[in-house]
Amino acid sequence: MSRAGVSNRFVIVAKEEPTESLSPIEFDEISDLVSIDDAVNLIPRDVPTRNINSMLYEAKHKMGQTSHDLTSDESAAIHLYTMEWLEDNNYFYKLLNEKLRSKQR
Repeated sequence: MSRAGVSNRFVIVAKEEPTESLSPIEFDEISDLVSIDDAVNLIPRDVPTRNINSMLYEAKHKMGQTSHDLTSDESAAIHLYTMEWLEDNNYFYKLLNEKLRSKQR
């Protein structure tokens, strides 16, 4: 939390909103979902993920049983994304969001 009581997460998002609209990322609607283990291997190489395996392990084991009709992988993915962990002096969700907002996504 910052001194003003506002999470840094909100400040980061507000400062880095894209100034132009990008076309939506399109997915093949008939493609199958992949496991969380396979999904983390698809993260682009320019998003630092040196500690991803230990963070994935923690996310999968902290989630346990879910009560919101989510699979364990879906629940772990949300937990992994929202975990506050530093990767090369940056937060993973911030690096991933930057990649998703870039023209080279």
